[in-house]
Order: sequence, then C-alpha cells, then structure tokens
Amino acid sequence: MNAPLVPPRVARVLVVDDAASYRHVLSKILASIPGVEVVGLAGSVAAARRRIEQGGVDVVTLDVNLSEESGLELLEWTRRRHPRLITILVTAGQAAGARTEVDALLTGAAALILKPFGPGAVDALRNQLAHVLNAAVKVERAPSVTAALSAGEVRAATRELIAVGASTGGPPVLQEFLGGLPASFDVPVVIVQHMPVAHVPFFAELLAAKSGRPGRVAADGEPVLRGHFYLAGHGKHLVVRRTHGRLTLHHDTGPEEHFCRPAVDPFFRSVAAVCGPATLGVVMTGMGHDGGAGAQALRAAGAPVVVQDEATSVVWSMPRSVVDRGAACLVAPRSELSKVVMGWTRTDHKDGTP
Repeated sequence: MNAPLVPPRVARVLVVDDAASYRHVLSKILASIPGVEVVGLAGSVAAARRRIEQGGVDVVTLDVNLSEESGLELLEWTRRRHPRLITILVTAGQAAGARTEVDALLTGAAALILKPFGPGAVDALRNQLAHVLNAAVKVERAPSVTAALSAGEVRAATRELIAVGASTGGPPVLQEFLGGLPASFDVPVVIVQHMPVAHVPFFAELLAAKSGRPGRVAADGEPVLRGHFYLAGHGKHLVVRRTHGRLTLHHDTGPEEHFCRPAVDPFFRSVAAVCGPATLGVVMTGMGHDGGAGAQALRAAGAPVVVQDEATSVVWSMPRSVVDRGAACLVAPRSELSKVVMGWTRTDHKDGTP
C-alpha cells in the first residue's frame, strides 16, 4: 500500500526522542514522505523547547517516555505556548509507559503511533506517519459553526443509552464531553474509542478521574447502569443486547471493520437494533470512515446523530463520513456536544432501570 501524500503545504517536523539512533531512523523515514521537512532533532525537553521557540515547526513527533524526564512536560508546555502545534506520539507502547501515553492523549496529543518492529517495520511506520500527517496537518481550519443538516427538529425524548464513537484526537473531547454532563444526567454513555488494547484500562481510569463520572472498560455480559460510562476494550467489538428486559454489554470477536476491533459501526448497528429511537449517536474527531454506516443505522431506527465540527476536530474524517451519508442531524463544536445531548434527552425516567 502506498503512503498517502501530506497536504501541499510543507509540514515542518521536529523529532524528539532520547535515543540518538531512533532519532536518526525516524528523521530519515519522515524525510522520505513527500511534503514533509524535518527541521530539527532533539534528545531532551529543553532542546525541544529551544528549537520550537525559534519558530518554523508545525509538528512534533514525541516519545513521551523519555529515560530521564517525561515528555508530558513538553506537551503541556506546547499546549500553553504553541496551541496550534500538532504533537504525534511515537512510542514503543510498553505496558510500563501506557498510563503516561494515555495522559498525553488527554493532554492533547493528536495521535499515538506504536513503534513497529521486525520485517517491514520501516514501511509500516512510514505509512502510519503519512496517514496521520495527511489527516491532521491542515492548510486552514474552517470557522467553528453549529449547523443543522437533516430536515425536522430533533425533539427531546427518553434515552436508554448515549452511543459515542471517536478516534484520532478523541480522548480530550471525550473528557470534555463527559465532564460537561451534570451528575443529574444519569443516562449511561457507551463509547468506542480507537486505541491500543493495553492503553484502554488506563484511559478508563483517567477519564473517570478527570471527568468526575464513574466508568470502566466494559466486561462481557455486564448490565448497563445509569450514571456510568463504559469503554469498548479487550480488542473485541462491543455490542448491546437486551437481557431479561435490561440492556447488557457483550464482546464480539467478529472480523475487523475499517481495520479496527473494536469498531464503531458494529456497536452503532447493535444499539440501533436494540434501542431504536431511545438512543442517540455522537461521532467525534477521528481518521477513516468508521461510524458512517452505523450512524445511518441509527437514523433509520429513528435515533438522532450529532457530529463534531471540522474546526474543533483533529481529523474530520469520521464526522464527515456521517455528514456525507446524510446521517447527521447536527454539526457542533466539541464544547457544545454535551449540551446538544442534554437538549435531546429527557431524564425524567420512571422505568425502574438501575
């Protein structure tokens, strides 16, 4: 598979890694991608700061687990001082560093790429970097707008479940979304976020701590409880069923969809089939087309769908796939997503659901 080209404007990249040999390898790989210019190499947070302050940097590739210091310090600094700078985590993905990497995603890193090893590793890394750069580096962001797309007003209705799909750039949006729902909003939220398997438990833990809403990685067969959020994990699709009148979550080992497992589409399809109009879908920033067909299934079942707008998305591929299929009722900035969900939901339930 040939790597896609990045946008016509040159993406100027600073490589930050404390291993000199890997800095050299990564710089050569990046330089081989059309439209990419490597403008510097840094082996420490201090060296990276100095180069960024000189200007002319669009993207930082960062191994957040540096041997003598944490790359989180650099990421937090860039978010304050250079918020338009794109940070891509390129890391070994070892279990010991997974929590720090998830923290970096919540802090605002655009994407996480695991360093591949073995035959074909160079080509694999080149393709991954090219895909992310192609999706995340934009010549100009569109203004942030809220726009109604489908005909007819969405009326508030009782919801059994809020179904959410996200990918590249999703973690901080999910944190803001869950944190924006008041404690009185007790409709359960079930989420498929594309993420390496080893990172999902840490993501659930940190997301609960930072959002203030209880949640966890979904276990096979467990009932859906009000006021909680659940994350798909275990490297398996997550689907919803109704067992003895209660919503339950189940793992599915079916084939990958959109090269992902878990994927958003099989989850959305199951929610549409089980909940019908008593649900609503949310599609956040992400690369690829996962969620588009699933959103169509939700709309066909009478459930509304809101998608994140382009201006506040790291990558507007997943939301755009929903819009292109005519399945989006509303396009809204990330800061408005929780308000939209609350406006579309009646919480005066009297059904005795736990």
